[in-house]
Formats: sequence, C-alpha cells, structure tokens
Amino acid sequence: MSEATDFEVLNANVREVMDTRAGRDVMWEILSICGLYTDNSTDAHPGVEGKRSVGLQILGMLSDADERLYPQLLLMKQEEENARN
Repeated sequence: MSEATDFEVLNANVREVMDTRAGRDVMWEILSICGLYTDNSTDAHPGVEGKRSVGLQILGMLSDADERLYPQLLLMKQEEENARN
C-alpha cells in the first residue's frame, strides 16, 4: 500500500471540511471575503484583484477535491436565502 500524496491528503481534508455545516459556512464566508460575489468592475485595483485571485484558487481547490462541492454550496446558500424570504 502506498502513502497518500500531499494532493490526495489535501483533497480528503477539503472534503471533510465541506462535510460539516460549520465548514461550509466558513468556506462561504471566506469566498465572500475574497469578493467573488461582488461586481469588481468598478473597483478593480491590485488589492481587490489579489483577494479575488485567492478566492478563485480556493474554488479550484474545491473542484479538485470534488467537482460537486461548490455547486452544492451554492444550492445550500440559495435554499437558506429562499427560506428567509
């Protein structure tokens, strides 16, 4: 049996985080802080673009771990929004 690679371990850890409600909430907050859900076209400066770049890297990390994670996160947040209204 071979040892898991760092990439495999990271992917397993991401899946474990996203398996918990708290993990999904924190991930959403991080992605929000990165400005992925705002229109940056009028405020595009290096700081904003840097945060957005980090957010896109996190999205890539989610996709590498399981391509269903981000769509599931979006669906969960949409359902929460619908329940509030």
